[in-house]
Amino acid sequence: MRPRPLRFLPLALLPLLVAGCDEADTNLFTFPVRGINFTFAFTGDQVAGTTLTVAADGSANILDDIRDQGFGPEEVARVRLESGEAEVRILQAPTGVNIGFLDDVALRLSGGGTSVEVASAEDVSGGTSMLNEVDLDVSSEDIAPIVTAGTFDAFLDVSADEGIPDGTYRIEVRFDVEVAVEGF
Repeated sequence: MRPRPLRFLPLALLPLLVAGCDEADTNLFTFPVRGINFTFAFTGDQVAGTTLTVAADGSANILDDIRDQGFGPEEVARVRLESGEAEVRILQAPTGVNIGFLDDVALRLSGGGTSVEVASAEDVSGGTSMLNEVDLDVSSEDIAPIVTAGTFDAFLDVSADEGIPDGTYRIEVRFDVEVAVEGF
């Protein structure tokens, strides 16, 4: 009797099918959306010694990224920022100022009637780097209701030292998300 090579084909393909599945729920398929970024602008006198809420210069929409994977917004089970993949960095500041001028930052996303804090950093001055960027601590908040509503906005709560120079500051926040969809 000759062996049937196709008998083992389903077992050979199993790792490929499970690779994108969520470990906690095998009915979910996950994929990343990378490089979501927002830019925020303010002046030194607006933020010195206080906390200022700054709206991003633009909005974001990742529905095309979800559709490119073959899914619609109605199939999205959850969306979360990827841990370790969120950062804040200076794009523009007065000469000699580094990221350490910030005390605390908190990123909130808003859309579809919902607003959620998704990332933050406390005592930023302790995490300064030559790159003028700091990693943000990411929350485990599900932002699916925000991103599936279409366009969403970002707000940055910023506090800074009292003695920061006046001038224009532009800060970029960049992050990646993991999208989990149902029906797999």
